This record gives sequence, structure tokens and C-alpha cells, in this order.
Amino acid sequence: MTHPTLRERAIEWMDTNPDAMQHFAGFAEQLRSLGRRFGIGLLAERVRWEMTLRGGDEDFKVNNNYRAYIARRLIQDDPRLADHIKCRVTKAADLPARDAIVASPADPFEESMRP
Repeated sequence: MTHPTLRERAIEWMDTNPDAMQHFAGFAEQLRSLGRRFGIGLLAERVRWEMTLRGGDEDFKVNNNYRAYIARRLIQDDPRLADHIKCRVTKAADLPARDAIVASPADPFEESMRP
């Protein structure tokens, strides 16, 4: 059984979250119209903020690992953004994606946690 790549997971997320992608595109256009360069991290935090305020899906998340693919999709959909969003090479794009590992909760009162 093959695991989906990070690129495949990101594409699936974008395709199943059209409202979030509309927010990404709208905020990118706002900054582009001002002639500003910006990073996808700024847009991701703004989308998280807006989706939270609008009371949408309580489980809504934007995986930081998908940000590079979201940026590329935005540029693909609106090539005018290419001069405003800087993209780097994504080395792990076609490698099998790993599932998140849930860490155990930290107890600040536990002896081993104290300096």
C-alpha cells in the first residue's frame, strides 16, 4: 500500500476547503493591489483568524506543511501574484507523507519538567 505524498494531501485539502481557498485568494489580492510582497505564512494566519471569527467548522485547520502548495496554487490561479509571493524549492513534495505524531501532554508541575 502506498502512502499519499505531501503534495497529494495538500491538493486534497485545497479541493475540499474551497471557502478557505477563497479567503487565501482574496487576501492575496488585497496585498497584491497594494503592491506589497508577502509570505504565505501571513495569509495562513489571516485565514485561520477569519475562519475562526466566522464560526465555521470548529475542527478547521490549515496544516503548515500545505502552505507551499497553497502559495503555488494561488500563483497558478492568478499569475499576477508571482511577483508578490516568493516560493522556495520543496524537497519533500513527492515523498510519502507521514502521519502526525501526537505528543503526550506536558505537565508543568511534574518534577522532571522543572529546571
